[in-house]
Amino acid sequence: MIDVLNKVVESRQQTVEGERDFEPIPEGNYSVKVLEIGEWKPLTKDVWVNKRDGNGRVLKDAKGKIEKELHKNLTFYNCDVVLEIQGGDYDGRRIWTSLTTHPNAEFITQGFLYAVREHKMTYGEIPANCVDKLLEVEVFVEDVEKEITDADTGLTETVTKSYTRVKRFIRPSLFTSTSEDFEV
Repeated sequence: MIDVLNKVVESRQQTVEGERDFEPIPEGNYSVKVLEIGEWKPLTKDVWVNKRDGNGRVLKDAKGKIEKELHKNLTFYNCDVVLEIQGGDYDGRRIWTSLTTHPNAEFITQGFLYAVREHKMTYGEIPANCVDKLLEVEVFVEDVEKEITDADTGLTETVTKSYTRVKRFIRPSLFTSTSEDFEV
């Protein structure tokens, strides 16, 4: 038998320093620090991708509707990002968001790089090079309805949960911010 399994363990009440508040923070701009960037995780599925011209601009039909084409079994990658608010009433609160290589949403990752003052890098370099960077984010609150079924009674009720979401990434105000900030 392994020795550690014979070691006596004493019980101790678990304590929590301050109550954790998971309520959404109010909409607005917040100075944040990048705490963590997870690894890129692949996702493969059929995706309608916006058609683009030679300059990368999205094409629209005569009615102004975006032209799309189906890409079967398209693999793109997502990674989770943890941000921590720096200063103010919500100092220390965390905001979770993600970056993506999805062809319709590359602007999210481009806006993130702009905000952390990185000109150009590969997607693979982002997790190693962007942690501890400072930026600002504009957030909004999204209400999501979810149906929950009680296992005991079988009754289903609709519950609305509110989540803080990143609307856009902004260069920190201690630097010169421009109208080139990217919307998320």
